[in-house]
Amino acid sequence: AALVPSFASILEMLPTSYGVFLRVSIYYTRASPSPLEAETRSLPSRLSTIPGRPPISDTLERLAQSAASGQRPRGLAVGVCGPSELIHDVQEAAHTMSSSIRRSCGGVEVHDE
Repeated sequence: AALVPSFASILEMLPTSYGVFLRVSIYYTRASPSPLEAETRSLPSRLSTIPGRPPISDTLERLAQSAASGQRPRGLAVGVCGPSELIHDVQEAAHTMSSSIRRSCGGVEVHDE
């Protein structure tokens, strides 16, 4: 919850006119929703907080298809930080994604911390 205002500030500074689109989705599994409610009332539309685990494979595939629909697909960069199980799940989802989807979007790269 402490980083939510920082993400909001970063998103407000980034122009979308250069063909770069950044969306931040924060999934939380152990925090109570009440501390986040006050902070999330005025979030930019490109920042969301969502309770529960993310649907990793579905999300990556949807994002890759969206990237592929652009005039000049330039790839999909995925950043992940968290427990090792989450990092493994994201890497596995990217690795098992259809090669035709990966090619059509310009490639998928995962950065983990």
